[in-house]
Amino acid sequence: MEKMNELISKWNNHYKNTSITTPVAAVLHENSAILPKKGIALDIGCGTGANSYFLANLGMEVHAWDFSEVAIQLISSRLKGRENINIKNLNITKGSFANVNFDLVLCCHYLDRKITDEIYNATKIGGLIIYQTFTEEKKRVDGPSNPDYLLKYKEVFSLIKDCRVLAYREQPSRRFGDSSMAGKAYIIGQKK
Repeated sequence: MEKMNELISKWNNHYKNTSITTPVAAVLHENSAILPKKGIALDIGCGTGANSYFLANLGMEVHAWDFSEVAIQLISSRLKGRENINIKNLNITKGSFANVNFDLVLCCHYLDRKITDEIYNATKIGGLIIYQTFTEEKKRVDGPSNPDYLLKYKEVFSLIKDCRVLAYREQPSRRFGDSSMAGKAYIIGQKK
């Protein structure tokens, strides 16, 4: 419990110093043509809400979950008046997914390998499971240093087992031009 409180405190401090206008995740921006335009989406670890806002603008009803109270305050002020976004301050555990079904589940810069089965089970048949997060190859100052929160090369495929891969990108180091994906991987899987 103490470790969880330290983690929440760390993220609360992070969001106190974060701009509310963070960019939309590359996985969403680059693959918007294959994303659903209706249905129910879950944004796990929603942060300041950029991805939730993007999905809501596509036409989805979005459930935005984060354990940081500061992030929830930021997203609440940013998304005030949006009827298709439901914001919840929640310490996400296996039990969080009881009696819920989603057409799309997004985990962006949030990695908890212990809940991948619950995410799969909470996704409807034909629904999308989307991950974008940091890898061990990261050449960045931002992002986690704890290996528990870093993907090994191609490990992202294990997060969407039994799904059809619709999109995948892994960029171990900075290339010319776009550096937003340096040291990150993303994948979109469709549940069979």
